Amino acid sequence: MVERDAVIAEQGTRLKTLDRLSAANGSMCITDAAKTLGVQRAQDLFEFMSARRWIFKRPGNRSWLAYQDKIQAGYMEHDDYIHFDNLGRERVSTRALVTAKGLVKLADLLEQPLH
Repeated sequence: MVERDAVIAEQGTRLKTLDRLSAANGSMCITDAAKTLGVQRAQDLFEFMSARRWIFKRPGNRSWLAYQDKIQAGYMEHDDYIHFDNLGRERVSTRALVTAKGLVKLADLLEQPLH
């Protein structure tokens, strides 16, 4: 009984934390999301998200983009940023960001066993 009560209390605390997080504003890059989720290698999260149709790359493009259904669900968003290419030219690029709601969903998906 004591062990079961401890598990229930731990799960309740986790659910409260996830509820607060899912309602939060803001987003983070996928590399930072990997750190937050405790994924050892950021590349593993990129591969996980790509395999589950969260993100993709256009042919000839280096940047990851979010699938529209994940944007509409509130799991992902895009950010436009300015950078310099290897020739020193100013460029504008778009990158995929994980929202707080998306972070909660990814945490849930990462805990599920593979089928």
